[in-house]
Amino acid sequence: MGKSRLYGENTRPYMATLLSLVAVAVIYLFGQLNLQILAMISDAIYQAVYIALIVSAITLNNKYGWSFREKIPRIWLLASFSIFSAYIADSTWDIYYYVLRVPLPYPSAADIFYLLSLILGVQALTCYIIVFRYSLSWKALLLSGVAILASGILITQFMIYPILLQPLGDAEKLLGITYIAIDFTIFSLSIVGLAIFFSGKIGRAWFFLALSMFLIMVGEFLFLYLLSVGGVAEASIDDLPAVSGLILLVLAFNLYRRQA
Repeated sequence: MGKSRLYGENTRPYMATLLSLVAVAVIYLFGQLNLQILAMISDAIYQAVYIALIVSAITLNNKYGWSFREKIPRIWLLASFSIFSAYIADSTWDIYYYVLRVPLPYPSAADIFYLLSLILGVQALTCYIIVFRYSLSWKALLLSGVAILASGILITQFMIYPILLQPLGDAEKLLGITYIAIDFTIFSLSIVGLAIFFSGKIGRAWFFLALSMFLIMVGEFLFLYLLSVGGVAEASIDDLPAVSGLILLVLAFNLYRRQA
């Protein structure tokens, strides 16, 4: 009975995540039949996931303490500010769309909060890696460096370069490439973190963090590509990678809280 209960507790976050991913995939797939209804459901999904992330971050702050002077608590404060800024950005986008009747608020004030969220995320991960940098072996550093270099080449070839070729305005191109570049920075830092903690308890948390950032990058690219061909709607199937990435980020936070 004890082993069974323990096994159930260990798999519960994975099962909840899997069910969430399947549910949003079905919603976005069948939501193509009515994009207006999908837009409202999609906005509710984003809000729910961001709230789940905020709750997870607050729980971690409660665990490690609310202090900006100490190293570990500072990391989770930065992470919390990052998530809250993303939540404000998403809410600002909704205000543009539903209140101000702006069909596609890009670029807009929402992007200020999105960029702030990503910058704070970079700071949080950088602080974390600096604290544990001495645990990174030369072999792990080399492997992570090769993985980052290969990923960078692929992202430049299949994401950044195609954006430069699209008929977008200079501001849209610059902002889009900035998003992908910062996303890639976070992805790279998560790869380094995975190399540090691969064999430890929180290795899985770092794996899902890296995977979540990759999916969010894909979502950014799809948005920009569809924008260039006039195919962007308030909600469509291209939102699925970004939503899935955010759901996996919730899993990463919960795994870290359970295993750290």
